Amino acid sequence: NLGRILLNDWCDIVTHVLELQLPWRTLKSRLVDIDPDGSVLYETTFRSQELQCALNSKLTSRRESLCQAIYRNKDLLETVFRAIDQDNSGVISMKEFTDVCVFLGNHNGSTFDEKQIMDLASSIDLDKNGVIDFNEFLEAFRIVGADDINRKRAS
Repeated sequence: NLGRILLNDWCDIVTHVLELQLPWRTLKSRLVDIDPDGSVLYETTFRSQELQCALNSKLTSRRESLCQAIYRNKDLLETVFRAIDQDNSGVISMKEFTDVCVFLGNHNGSTFDEKQIMDLASSIDLDKNGVIDFNEFLEAFRIVGADDINRKRAS
């Protein structure tokens, strides 16, 4: 809680988060403020325009690759969607969604209560019409992936 981090730790973290193998020790004077004891004043990392640009570029790249992965697997996701859509109506009803959640929960030993299932279904039903169409289904995967990226960024 001193606002400082060892230079080696800072270099490791920046390398891991940005996935860039750069000479961070050499670049440190342009990117962060250094305490007289040689440690990095870590909050100054977030003021660096260069690091902000690199981080934003990395996150944009991850989002793009996530979207690409979703659309590369669109046929597989469509097959899953059609399997859940038991009555072949072209949408997943709340009952169909509940049934598959209960089935999956029983299969992996988890239990979901009805409120949890309905809350999840409601969050996927973006237009709030009481059913989940294929675009909403795809969007749910994109949102979950984006949340994962943001959680990794925060950690």
